[in-house]
Amino acid sequence: MDPDYDVIVRDIVSTIGDVKAIILFGSRARSVEEDETADIDLLVVAENLPDSRTRRRHIGIALHELGEHMWRVSPILLTPEELEMNMERELPIMFGICEGYRVLYGEVPKLREFCERVERDYEYQKEWRSWISRRRT
Repeated sequence: MDPDYDVIVRDIVSTIGDVKAIILFGSRARSVEEDETADIDLLVVAENLPDSRTRRRHIGIALHELGEHMWRVSPILLTPEELEMNMERELPIMFGICEGYRVLYGEVPKLREFCERVERDYEYQKEWRSWISRRRT
C-alpha cells in the first residue's frame, strides 16, 4: 500500500515553510519496491534553509516526530541554488534522481531539462546501475 503522499507533503510544507518542490525518487518512484518498509526518498527544495547540516538534520528529525507516516521519509533538503549547483556539477545523486522521479509538489523545470540532457548524453547501464557517457574521446 502506497503511503499517503498528500499527508506527507502537507506535513513537510507546514514544517519547513517556503517549499518550492517535493520530489519522490528512488525505488518507490520507480515502482520497483513492493516492500512497505522501504524508505521514502524525497528531495525537498526550499528557500531559507539553514546553512548548517546539523540544523538541516534537526529538520529531518522534526519531520520524523510528526507521526508514524513520516518514519520512513528520507529527505534531502536543498535550496533552489544548491539544486542548480548539483545539476551543473553533475553530482551522482542527481543521476540517481533521473533514474525515476515523481514531482509531488511544486515544479522543477530545470530538473526535467537536466534529466532529458542526461538521457541524451549518457546511457544507463542497468546491470551496473550507472550512467556511462555516450561521448567518445
